[in-house]
Amino acid sequence: MSKLIQHALHLNNLRKLVGWSMLEAAIKNKLHLEMTSDPPSGKVLVLAPHPDDDIFGCGGALAKHVDQGDEIQIIYLCDGRSGTKRATTEIVREELKKTRRTEAAAAAEILGIPADDLSFWGYRDGNLIANKTTTKALTQMIADFMPRTIYLPHPSDNHPDHEATASVLAKTLLAIGTDLPSEIWSYEVWQPTFANRLLDISATMTQKETAISAHASQLKCRPYADAIMGLNTYRGGMMGLPGPAEAYLVLKPALYVKLWEMLRGISG
Repeated sequence: MSKLIQHALHLNNLRKLVGWSMLEAAIKNKLHLEMTSDPPSGKVLVLAPHPDDDIFGCGGALAKHVDQGDEIQIIYLCDGRSGTKRATTEIVREELKKTRRTEAAAAAEILGIPADDLSFWGYRDGNLIANKTTTKALTQMIADFMPRTIYLPHPSDNHPDHEATASVLAKTLLAIGTDLPSEIWSYEVWQPTFANRLLDISATMTQKETAISAHASQLKCRPYADAIMGLNTYRGGMMGLPGPAEAYLVLKPALYVKLWEMLRGISG
Protein backbone atom coordinates (compact mmCIF):
# COMPACT_ATOMS: atom_id res chain seq x y z
CA MET A 1 0.00 0.00 0.00
CA SER A 2 1.43 3.38 -0.98
CA LYS A 3 2.20 6.01 1.65
CA LEU A 4 -0.36 8.31 0.03
CA ILE A 5 -3.16 5.75 0.41
CA GLN A 6 -2.10 4.99 4.01
CA HIS A 7 -2.17 8.70 4.78
CA ALA A 8 -5.64 9.10 3.25
CA LEU A 9 -7.08 6.15 5.18
CA HIS A 10 -5.50 7.38 8.39
CA LEU A 11 -7.04 10.83 8.08
CA ASN A 12 -10.38 9.28 7.15
CA ASN A 13 -10.40 7.49 10.51
CA LEU A 14 -10.04 10.86 12.22
CA ARG A 15 -12.84 12.31 10.10
CA LYS A 16 -15.15 9.51 11.23
CA LEU A 17 -14.20 10.15 14.85
CA VAL A 18 -14.63 13.91 15.11
CA GLY A 19 -15.89 15.22 11.78
CA TRP A 20 -14.68 17.34 8.90
CA SER A 21 -13.55 20.38 10.88
CA MET A 22 -11.09 18.28 12.87
CA LEU A 23 -9.94 16.65 9.65
CA GLU A 24 -9.16 20.11 8.26
CA ALA A 25 -7.17 20.88 11.42
CA ALA A 26 -5.32 17.57 11.04
CA ILE A 27 -4.28 18.41 7.50
CA LYS A 28 -3.28 21.94 8.50
CA ASN A 29 -1.18 20.65 11.39
CA LYS A 30 0.29 17.75 9.39
CA LEU A 31 -1.05 15.00 11.63
CA HIS A 32 0.04 12.17 9.39
CA LEU A 33 1.46 9.04 10.94
CA GLU A 34 5.19 9.28 11.63
CA MET A 35 7.61 6.77 13.09
CA THR A 36 10.38 7.61 15.52
CA SER A 37 12.99 5.78 17.56
CA ASP A 38 13.20 8.28 20.41
CA PRO A 39 10.79 10.52 22.33
CA PRO A 40 11.60 14.23 22.69
CA SER A 41 14.28 15.15 25.21
CA GLY A 42 13.33 17.28 28.21
CA LYS A 43 11.18 17.16 31.31
CA VAL A 44 8.35 14.62 31.30
CA LEU A 45 5.03 14.70 33.16
CA VAL A 46 2.91 11.53 33.14
CA LEU A 47 -0.76 11.51 34.10
CA ALA A 48 -1.81 7.95 34.97
CA PRO A 49 -5.46 7.42 35.96
CA HIS A 50 -4.46 4.28 37.89
CA PRO A 51 -1.21 2.76 39.18
CA ASP A 52 -0.43 0.79 36.01
CA ASP A 53 -1.65 2.96 33.11
CA ASP A 54 1.72 4.69 32.86
CA ILE A 55 3.51 1.39 32.27
CA PHE A 56 0.81 -0.05 30.00
CA GLY A 57 0.50 3.07 27.85
CA CYS A 58 3.96 4.60 27.72
CA GLY A 59 6.34 2.28 29.60
CA GLY A 60 8.59 1.88 26.58
CA ALA A 61 8.81 5.63 26.10
CA LEU A 62 9.54 6.20 29.80
CA ALA A 63 12.44 3.75 29.70
CA LYS A 64 13.83 5.70 26.76
CA HIS A 65 13.41 8.98 28.64
CA VAL A 66 15.40 7.51 31.53
CA ASP A 67 18.15 6.50 29.09
CA GLN A 68 18.15 10.06 27.76
CA GLY A 69 18.59 11.44 31.27
CA ASP A 70 15.23 13.25 31.20
CA GLU A 71 13.58 14.28 34.47
CA ILE A 72 10.26 12.46 34.98
CA GLN A 73 7.32 13.12 37.28
CA ILE A 74 4.38 10.69 37.42
CA ILE A 75 0.99 11.50 38.93
CA TYR A 76 -1.40 8.63 39.74
CA LEU A 77 -4.79 10.30 39.97
CA CYS A 78 -6.91 7.38 41.26
CA ASP A 79 -5.94 4.88 43.94
CA GLY A 80 -6.83 1.65 42.10
CA ARG A 81 -8.87 0.28 45.00
CA SER A 82 -11.47 -1.22 42.64
CA GLY A 83 -8.92 -2.97 40.47
CA THR A 84 -10.15 -6.52 41.10
CA LYS A 85 -13.54 -8.21 41.27
CA ARG A 86 -12.61 -9.40 44.77
CA ALA A 87 -12.55 -5.82 46.08
CA THR A 88 -16.07 -6.07 47.52
CA THR A 89 -15.44 -4.73 51.03
CA GLU A 90 -13.82 -1.55 52.29
CA ILE A 91 -11.10 -3.50 54.09
CA VAL A 92 -10.15 -5.31 50.88
CA ARG A 93 -10.24 -2.05 48.93
CA GLU A 94 -7.92 -0.35 51.41
CA GLU A 95 -5.47 -3.25 51.19
CA LEU A 96 -5.61 -3.20 47.41
CA LYS A 97 -4.93 0.55 47.39
CA LYS A 98 -1.73 -0.05 49.38
CA THR A 99 -0.76 -2.97 47.17
CA ARG A 100 -1.19 -0.99 44.00
CA ARG A 101 0.91 1.88 45.31
CA THR A 102 3.69 -0.59 46.11
CA GLU A 103 3.38 -2.16 42.66
CA ALA A 104 3.53 1.24 40.96
CA ALA A 105 6.73 2.11 42.81
CA ALA A 106 8.26 -1.27 41.92
CA ALA A 107 7.35 -0.91 38.25
CA ALA A 108 8.76 2.61 38.11
CA GLU A 109 11.99 1.46 39.75
CA ILE A 110 12.39 -1.21 37.06
CA LEU A 111 12.38 1.59 34.48
CA GLY A 112 14.80 3.64 36.56
CA ILE A 113 12.32 6.16 38.00
CA PRO A 114 12.79 6.75 41.75
CA ALA A 115 9.89 6.70 44.20
CA ASP A 116 10.43 10.40 44.99
CA ASP A 117 9.27 11.23 41.47
CA LEU A 118 5.86 9.61 41.98
CA SER A 119 2.77 11.43 43.29
CA PHE A 120 -0.42 9.69 44.41
CA TRP A 121 -3.49 11.94 44.41
CA GLY A 122 -5.61 9.20 45.94
CA TYR A 123 -9.00 9.76 44.31
CA ARG A 124 -11.24 6.74 44.61
CA ASP A 125 -11.74 4.87 41.37
CA GLY A 126 -14.75 6.33 39.59
CA ASN A 127 -14.73 9.55 41.64
CA LEU A 128 -12.21 11.58 39.64
CA ILE A 129 -13.67 14.76 38.14
CA ALA A 130 -12.24 17.85 36.53
CA ASN A 131 -13.06 20.56 39.07
CA LYS A 132 -11.31 23.51 40.73
CA THR A 133 -9.39 21.23 43.07
CA THR A 134 -7.92 18.94 40.42
CA THR A 135 -7.23 21.67 37.87
CA LYS A 136 -5.59 23.88 40.50
CA ALA A 137 -3.33 21.02 41.60
CA LEU A 138 -2.31 20.24 38.02
CA THR A 139 -1.84 23.93 37.22
CA GLN A 140 0.61 24.22 40.13
CA MET A 141 2.44 21.08 39.05
CA ILE A 142 2.86 22.32 35.48
CA ALA A 143 3.94 25.79 36.63
CA ASP A 144 6.57 24.37 38.99
CA PHE A 145 7.86 21.63 36.69
CA MET A 146 7.31 23.06 33.17
CA PRO A 147 7.28 19.74 31.29
CA ARG A 148 8.42 19.47 27.70
CA THR A 149 6.17 16.44 27.19
CA ILE A 150 2.91 15.46 28.91
CA TYR A 151 1.73 11.85 28.65
CA LEU A 152 -1.83 10.78 29.45
CA PRO A 153 -4.51 8.45 28.06
CA HIS A 154 -6.01 9.23 24.69
CA PRO A 155 -9.11 11.41 25.22
CA SER A 156 -11.25 8.77 23.48
CA ASP A 157 -9.86 5.85 25.52
CA ASN A 158 -12.90 3.91 26.71
CA HIS A 159 -12.72 4.17 30.51
CA PRO A 160 -14.42 6.76 32.77
CA ASP A 161 -11.28 7.54 34.79
CA HIS A 162 -9.24 7.86 31.60
CA GLU A 163 -11.81 10.27 30.17
CA ALA A 164 -11.79 12.21 33.44
CA THR A 165 -8.00 12.47 33.32
CA ALA A 166 -8.21 13.93 29.83
CA SER A 167 -10.77 16.44 31.10
CA VAL A 168 -8.52 17.46 34.00
CA LEU A 169 -5.72 18.28 31.58
CA ALA A 170 -7.99 20.02 29.07
CA LYS A 171 -9.58 22.26 31.71
CA THR A 172 -6.15 23.01 33.16
CA LEU A 173 -4.92 24.07 29.73
CA LEU A 174 -7.96 26.28 29.29
CA ALA A 175 -7.19 27.89 32.65
CA ILE A 176 -3.47 28.52 32.13
CA GLY A 177 -3.56 29.15 28.38
CA THR A 178 -3.07 26.85 25.41
CA ASP A 179 0.17 28.56 24.38
CA LEU A 180 1.98 26.33 26.88
CA PRO A 181 5.28 25.21 25.26
CA SER A 182 4.58 21.51 25.77
CA GLU A 183 3.53 18.61 23.56
CA ILE A 184 0.69 16.34 24.62
CA TRP A 185 1.40 12.67 23.94
CA SER A 186 -1.84 10.68 24.35
CA TYR A 187 -1.24 6.97 24.82
CA GLU A 188 -3.62 4.04 24.32
CA VAL A 189 -4.57 1.34 26.80
CA TRP A 190 -8.06 -0.04 26.23
CA GLN A 191 -8.12 -0.06 22.43
CA PRO A 192 -6.24 1.18 19.38
CA THR A 193 -7.01 4.87 18.89
CA PHE A 194 -6.25 7.51 16.29
CA ALA A 195 -2.49 8.10 16.38
CA ASN A 196 0.00 10.21 14.48
CA ARG A 197 3.21 8.94 16.09
CA LEU A 198 4.65 5.45 16.44
CA LEU A 199 7.55 5.00 18.84
CA ASP A 200 9.75 1.96 18.21
CA ILE A 201 10.24 0.32 21.63
CA SER A 202 12.31 -2.67 20.50
CA ALA A 203 15.19 -1.55 22.71
CA THR A 204 13.05 -1.15 25.82
CA MET A 205 10.50 -3.93 25.29
CA THR A 206 12.07 -6.24 27.90
CA GLN A 207 12.06 -3.48 30.51
CA LYS A 208 8.42 -2.71 29.78
CA GLU A 209 7.41 -6.36 30.05
CA THR A 210 9.25 -6.68 33.36
CA ALA A 211 7.61 -3.50 34.67
CA ILE A 212 4.19 -4.81 33.66
CA SER A 213 4.87 -7.98 35.64
CA ALA A 214 5.30 -5.83 38.77
CA HIS A 215 1.54 -5.19 38.69
CA ALA A 216 0.81 -8.71 39.92
CA SER A 217 -2.58 -7.87 41.45
CA GLN A 218 -3.86 -6.73 38.08
CA LEU A 219 -2.40 -9.58 36.07
CA LYS A 220 -4.54 -11.93 38.15
CA CYS A 221 -7.66 -10.17 36.85
CA ARG A 222 -6.94 -9.85 33.15
CA PRO A 223 -4.12 -10.91 30.78
CA TYR A 224 -2.84 -7.34 30.63
CA ALA A 225 0.72 -8.35 29.73
CA ASP A 226 -0.42 -10.31 26.67
CA ALA A 227 -2.92 -7.63 25.69
CA ILE A 228 -0.57 -4.67 25.96
CA MET A 229 2.39 -6.33 24.32
CA GLY A 230 0.02 -7.68 21.70
CA LEU A 231 -1.19 -4.16 21.02
CA ASN A 232 2.40 -2.92 20.75
CA THR A 233 3.34 -5.81 18.47
CA TYR A 234 0.33 -5.07 16.27
CA ARG A 235 1.26 -1.40 16.05
CA GLY A 236 4.83 -2.19 15.02
CA GLY A 237 4.01 -5.07 12.73
CA MET A 238 1.31 -3.26 10.76
CA MET A 239 3.79 -0.51 9.89
CA GLY A 240 6.63 -2.85 9.05
CA LEU A 241 8.79 -2.06 12.06
CA PRO A 242 11.23 -4.75 13.23
CA GLY A 243 9.67 -4.84 16.71
CA PRO A 244 6.85 -3.51 18.88
CA ALA A 245 5.78 0.13 18.97
CA GLU A 246 3.73 2.41 21.18
CA ALA A 247 1.19 4.59 19.39
CA TYR A 248 0.46 8.17 20.39
CA LEU A 249 -1.61 11.13 19.34
CA VAL A 250 0.85 14.03 19.59
CA LEU A 251 -0.73 17.48 19.71
CA LYS A 252 0.03 21.00 20.76
CA PRO A 253 -2.15 22.14 23.68
CA ALA A 254 -4.54 24.26 21.58
CA LEU A 255 -5.40 21.40 19.22
CA TYR A 256 -5.62 18.95 22.12
CA VAL A 257 -8.25 21.14 23.79
CA LYS A 258 -10.14 21.45 20.50
CA LEU A 259 -10.21 17.68 20.10
CA TRP A 260 -11.33 17.23 23.72
CA GLU A 261 -14.16 19.73 23.23
CA MET A 262 -15.36 17.95 20.10
CA LEU A 263 -15.23 14.52 21.71
CA ARG A 264 -17.12 15.82 24.73
CA GLY A 265 -19.78 17.18 22.39
CA ILE A 266 -20.05 13.85 20.61
CA SER A 267 -20.43 11.92 23.86
CA GLY A 268 -23.14 14.30 25.05
